Amino acid sequence: MAALARAYAGEPDKPIWLQEFGASSEWVEENRIPAFLENAVHAAVAGGICRLTWWCSHDIRREFKFPSLEYELGLISTQNKLKPSGFAFREMARQYGGRIVKMPPALHVPPTPGELLRSPEKTWEWLECVQHLLP
Repeated sequence: MAALARAYAGEPDKPIWLQEFGASSEWVEENRIPAFLENAVHAAVAGGICRLTWWCSHDIRREFKFPSLEYELGLISTQNKLKPSGFAFREMARQYGGRIVKMPPALHVPPTPGELLRSPEKTWEWLECVQHLLP
């Protein structure tokens, strides 16, 4: 996705901020979320992502009547306790904090779908085409 963002920006060294990434216990087992977080951060940094924001900092109390997906996306519980994913995020912040992110080598990727052809389908085709070029 960083390659896609840079391709559309037209700047191969453009800093990329991955915002609101995460995993819900509705999609994956709760005990697997910290490993997902660690793997995603390592892959993002390897791809030249220089800033990351987890979906949200805190879980939401159920009294607020949000869709069920929204309640447990935080790194901190509603009791203000760091969750396993919070510990993993803190470790990733310690590991990468303050380090300069190295951009991956310049890729010779096909041009992005033009303005008239831009669609989700064309974007996925582009991503599939460049996937094998990425680190």
